[in-house]
Amino acid sequence: MLCGLAFPRVGWHGLAWVGMAPLLLAARAARPGWLPALALAYATGLWAVVWDWGPAAIVHFFGQPLSAGLAVFFAFVVFTLLPPVLLALLAYRALSTRYAAALPWLAGSTWAASELLRARLYELPFPFGNPWATLGLSQVGVDTIQQLASATGVFGISFVLVAVNAALVEAIVAGGVSGPARRALASAALAVAATLVYGSFAPVSYTH
Repeated sequence: MLCGLAFPRVGWHGLAWVGMAPLLLAARAARPGWLPALALAYATGLWAVVWDWGPAAIVHFFGQPLSAGLAVFFAFVVFTLLPPVLLALLAYRALSTRYAAALPWLAGSTWAASELLRARLYELPFPFGNPWATLGLSQVGVDTIQQLASATGVFGISFVLVAVNAALVEAIVAGGVSGPARRALASAALAVAATLVYGSFAPVSYTH
C-alpha cells in the first residue's frame, strides 16, 4: 500500500524510497511458508491504489455486477502480480543470508528482473503478463529520477528504489551503520548519485 501511494494516482513519490523496507524486513523474518502471503498482501495493496478504478469501470462500461469487477481485480493480482513478487522475495531472502554489502544491488537487480519478466510476458501470447504498476513508474513527475528511464527503461528506476530500501533494511537489521551495513548504504548511495547526475545532465527525452 505504501508503494502504491507513491504512484501518480496519489503522487507521494518519496514513499517508494522507503515503502518497501517493511516488506523486505518481513520477508527476512518470516518463515518461508509465509512468503506467499506477504507477496499477496503487497500485490493486493499496490493494485488497490494503482487500479482502484478497474472494478467500477467493468461495472459501468461492460454492464457487469460489482462481483465481476472484483473477480477481475483479484485475477490480475493472483495471476500477474503475485508470481513475480514472490519470486523476487524468495531471491531476496536467499541472498540476504549470504550477502550484506552487495545486497542492495542484488535485491534491486532481482526485483527489476521480476518486473521485466512480468512486462515481457504481456508481449507474448501468454495470459499472465502485466506491464502496469512497475515500481519505477512511481517516480513519474520527478524529473531527475525519471530521466534514467531513457537509458535503462523504467526497470532501472525500480532497481535504484529497491536498492535504497534494501540498504535501509541492512542498517535496521545491523542496528546501525557500521561494517556491512555501511557498505550497503554506500552502494545504494552510489546508485542514487549516478541517477541524479544522469538525470541532471542527460538530454531531456520526454515532454510534459
